[in-house]
Amino acid sequence: MRRRRGGVEVGTTATVDPDQGLQRDALPRVRAIRARVASWALVLLLAPLPSVGQRSGNTWRVDCIDGQDSKTCGWYEAPCRSVQAALDRAADGDRIDLLPGRCSGKGNVGVDFLGKQVVLVGRTDLVHGAAQGDAPGGARDVVEIDCQGAGRGLIFRSGEGGAAEVRDLTVRNCRAAWGAAVLAENAAPTLRRVAFAGNRAERAGGAVFWRVRGPRLVDCTFSGNSAGSYGPDQASDTLALRFATPPPAALRPGAAMPELAVEAVDAFGQACAALRRPRAAPAAAARRPRPPGAARPEMYRG
Repeated sequence: MRRRRGGVEVGTTATVDPDQGLQRDALPRVRAIRARVASWALVLLLAPLPSVGQRSGNTWRVDCIDGQDSKTCGWYEAPCRSVQAALDRAADGDRIDLLPGRCSGKGNVGVDFLGKQVVLVGRTDLVHGAAQGDAPGGARDVVEIDCQGAGRGLIFRSGEGGAAEVRDLTVRNCRAAWGAAVLAENAAPTLRRVAFAGNRAERAGGAVFWRVRGPRLVDCTFSGNSAGSYGPDQASDTLALRFATPPPAALRPGAAMPELAVEAVDAFGQACAALRRPRAAPAAAARRPRPPGAARPEMYRG
């Protein structure tokens, strides 16, 4: 005599009743899952692996005191000596830790981010030498990029965005015609807690100069920067013209046409130059050459 359990007769090959919450035949479903897992495994095996030094999310190390630039520098055991050497090896999404000390000379002046979305961080909490580890309590000096008057500090001119960031360091003693510490040409990096000190531009932007679009500054400080024309701390290329309002007496009926005073200004409202246009004159006088000393707007020449 055969018994029945849960709608199935013991000893038969019948499957469980679907009304009991189970599938009639699970084998095809299991096979489908196995095939899908196998296909994904094949995709992962055939996918090209990133080469060493080009993987996103790496942390590179620069030690301007004890480091050494090479084709394999930047790791914990062998830090680079210059910021540019680490940037050359870094990829989007990477971070560069800059150890305490003063970074000068080749590779630390005219540092070009090359369009990479990389974060450069001054790490005063790290100590020098791989043997000493990363424990807090090491050298507590400031982290500086010191151009020593030999050129510009940082360059962003390849479309860098906000993910390209510099933070927690000092840029000092840089010299250039435009933007001595930082030059941004149609780039918008983030500068966070950066101190600009003692930088000098011959034309404009003693510390920072930008054209088309510029960096986002967060909690930055400026001290002792200067420029020959305008913008001792920050400046941009000429963006607008500002017209001076004539005095009320010049607007009375019958009064002679007043001089038209125009200023070319940058994004910070700083006058690049004052342009004064006299009232209408005879054609012969209008063709006279510009008088010596007449102001011309300072235009950026990259």
